[in-house]
Amino acid sequence: MALRVRLASLSRLVASIALIAAPLRAQSSLPASDATVRASVVTDTVPPDTARHIPPDDPYLYGVAVGAIVVPIVAAFAAAPLALWGGPRGPSKMNFLADHGAAQLTLGGIFTQGQTWADAADFEVVRNSVHAELQVEDYWRPRHVRYLTARGGYLWHPRSYTAGGVTIGYVAADGDPSQRGPEVGLPLFAGSADALLRLEPTYVFSPSGILWSYRLQLEASLPGQRYFAGANMTWKSLELTEDDRPDFAARAVSIVVGTRF
Repeated sequence: MALRVRLASLSRLVASIALIAAPLRAQSSLPASDATVRASVVTDTVPPDTARHIPPDDPYLYGVAVGAIVVPIVAAFAAAPLALWGGPRGPSKMNFLADHGAAQLTLGGIFTQGQTWADAADFEVVRNSVHAELQVEDYWRPRHVRYLTARGGYLWHPRSYTAGGVTIGYVAADGDPSQRGPEVGLPLFAGSADALLRLEPTYVFSPSGILWSYRLQLEASLPGQRYFAGANMTWKSLELTEDDRPDFAARAVSIVVGTRF
């Protein structure tokens, strides 16, 4: 009887040792890298507030970072597709898309490196989403070059506060025939009943190659909605100097005044 009791106690002791040894054996079989990590966790003495924290992956942050790079490039060279992201869908809230005519004058320039005055006159009509425009631009860089542009195209408004378009036209350059030729534009218009932002990249297929031009204009309606005023910046792909060196420096900053009818 005593022997039976001792055997039972011995079996319980062996079982207890086995239970204790199992996790120790598993820990001893960990790869060296895991053991190192486990040891570093135990022996790390860096205060919690000074340790580096790597944020988890966030698709939203990646989207913002990519958008910050892609959107300015698209806006500069083909702005029209950005109309797809202009607020909620629905009827347009932009006065610009209502049937109307408009005339505007701009005056300004860049007074550095021989560049002086620049001015322009624009006449445009919008009817049933069809856009037509006549434009006369004068630049002194320091010699005088006048651009005469006629363009027309179609506008669509996938969102309430934006409209994109495709235009085709022709540019005549009085004073520099090498800059004349057919023109293609991919403009973006964004705004509301009281304000309008225009991003208008255009490309001229001239005898000297493809010329890039850009107009950035912000305008706001004055009381009564008939008149508007704003600011305008334009860039030309050729610097209008005597040697016509390829350069993106040809530009003008101007004030804008106009009327709708």
